[in-house]
Amino acid sequence: MPNKALRKRRLSFAVGCRRITPMKSRTVMLTLLVLGFFCLQAHADWELYEKTNVKGKISGIVKKGRVIEMQSGSIYQVSGITIQVVVQIRPEALVLRDGNQFKVVIDGFDEPLICRQLVPPKSRR
Repeated sequence: MPNKALRKRRLSFAVGCRRITPMKSRTVMLTLLVLGFFCLQAHADWELYEKTNVKGKISGIVKKGRVIEMQSGSIYQVSGITIQVVVQIRPEALVLRDGNQFKVVIDGFDEPLICRQLVPPKSRR
């Protein structure tokens, strides 16, 4: 009988006031593993793709689907979820790239825009 109690104590451990059985601990470990995997996927290796200006004036609501044309000739479409109200005349823009995904950082915007490239810049055609 004492061995059974000792084995049970080894197979489960206390967290706060609850006991976690081996099955629950496997579920917890699997959950942590999956979350860790998604965190690694979320970390992207963004590299500088181009430094340019937005062509003309950008104003109004910027949200998913908005097309932004750059002075360099490149054209991007916002693909990430964002809603920003802006009024800027030829703001500077940094375009970062991670594979086929682009992040456009525009001066005066609250957050970067996740975009897809419709037309590459003239220098890269």
